Amino acid sequence: MNPILLKLIPPLINETTHHIKHNSTASQEQQNGASQINSAIQNVYKTTQQNAKTAASMTDSSDELIKQTIYKRKQNILDDKKL
Repeated sequence: MNPILLKLIPPLINETTHHIKHNSTASQEQQNGASQINSAIQNVYKTTQQNAKTAASMTDSSDELIKQTIYKRKQNILDDKKL
């Protein structure tokens, strides 16, 4: 093999190694970012589910309060008529 070509091989190997390490690092960073995004989405989903349950509970409570208010008003009207 040509001695000049042999001298060019080590720097090319070093450059290739550098690129491989850079790609590996970038890949790891992307994986970490994807994991963080996934975790954030899961947290948003859990919070949304909790909020939906809370909203449903508040609706039920509100409906019950409306029923009680109507009942009390009817009772007050009946009591007023008795007087």
